[in-house]
Amino acid sequence: MTESICSKLGDGCVGQYTARGLCHGHYRAALRSGEIQSQRGSAEERFWAKVDKDGPIPEYAPHLGPCWVWKASTTAGYGHFFDKGQRAAHGWSYEHANGPVPEGLQLDHLCRVRACVRPSHLEPVTHAENLRRGAGGVISDLRPLAPWPTHCLHGHELTERNTGVYQGRPVCRRCSSDKTIRSQRRRLLGETKWVGSKLPHAKLTEADVRYIRASDLSGNWLAEVFGVCPSSVTNARKRRTWKHVDG
Repeated sequence: MTESICSKLGDGCVGQYTARGLCHGHYRAALRSGEIQSQRGSAEERFWAKVDKDGPIPEYAPHLGPCWVWKASTTAGYGHFFDKGQRAAHGWSYEHANGPVPEGLQLDHLCRVRACVRPSHLEPVTHAENLRRGAGGVISDLRPLAPWPTHCLHGHELTERNTGVYQGRPVCRRCSSDKTIRSQRRRLLGETKWVGSKLPHAKLTEADVRYIRASDLSGNWLAEVFGVCPSSVTNARKRRTWKHVDG
């Protein structure tokens, strides 16, 4: 009976045996801490077995040589690799060749191939520079960068903290926040910009709603007359909608 139970029984674990006498949770924790080594080989052997070093030559930077393409699992095009915890595959490759990425920097693919793990195709840059390159293409000696404004249309400075990216272009986060606050305030005060029959998709008018509320006819009949669904009539009568209409 006890042979099928995790060997960490003394720690209060009653999990089912998975490997090396440990349950799944303790086995993964032991791998991360280095307490045990995977029987699948070293991290280097497992990593490079998943890499194709005869990948395509990048279109934007042919002088960099062929990409080393990650052939295992990916997320949004970026490979991931398990070595004492899940890691970005290109990050593991860079750190294995050059050491840790400097604090405050992140890796940019010079080749613009997300699955590439070749260290020479990776460069540590700031977050702002990474965003700028993503909007403009690649570094200046490969393709001209798109203009990156210093201020938004309302005069807010586009600092690294105040800048987001939407569809490849910079977005002022302060302006976005102000817009959301204004919209919420209008909703709470009933001062929406477009209400009632002014809405492009509206099928009823304010006069129609007053007639519906004053009528004793069935909701189904009124819905057929006005060309709307019965729930629209019910909501108008109970003032769930068209709250700005008197009567």
